[in-house]
Amino acid sequence: MLSLLRCVAAHAPDWYAARRGAQAGWSYTDTLGYADRLRSALLAPDDARTSAVELFRTYATARHECDVLPYPRCDRICPDHTCLYHGAVADIVEAGRYEATWSQADDSDRADGTRDATWHACDLAAYELLEYPPDDATPEQIAQINDSRRRAGLCFAQQMLAADSNELPRSSRSIIDNLLTTSTGEG
Repeated sequence: MLSLLRCVAAHAPDWYAARRGAQAGWSYTDTLGYADRLRSALLAPDDARTSAVELFRTYATARHECDVLPYPRCDRICPDHTCLYHGAVADIVEAGRYEATWSQADDSDRADGTRDATWHACDLAAYELLEYPPDDATPEQIAQINDSRRRAGLCFAQQMLAADSNELPRSSRSIIDNLLTTSTGEG
């Protein structure tokens, strides 16, 4: 079984990097570098794992930086202009698993004037990418995980709105603005 896991860890980074690289328009060199660093992090011996993971994290974060933001409120969702969730969220949106949930939530929210149901749909989609914090997480880890889930959920909302050909840009911006407030519990 260990041999199988090592094989997966050795080859999966190539597929994953190719997928993310194609979505983000990375060069071949950047895609290969991403795969190599991910593979090193996954296969690093215990005494070198922390540094290998940090090297991958630094490289990956730099690859996800955006000069041109893809959606209207990206600057408020990820003010550092780093789209860490964009590719993974695009996969979820493309799969269509949340279309019915999104549509029902949107209809419900339009009827009652809130965005609570829509935010719940966004949070469900974000859960596919980032689970709830573990029971033994520190308060700092809990805050970081919750913030990441919030950002992934808002990224999901922007992509769902962009995929809806019936939604006007002005309405999309208004919905995202409402979700920004709802997602922080201020609404």
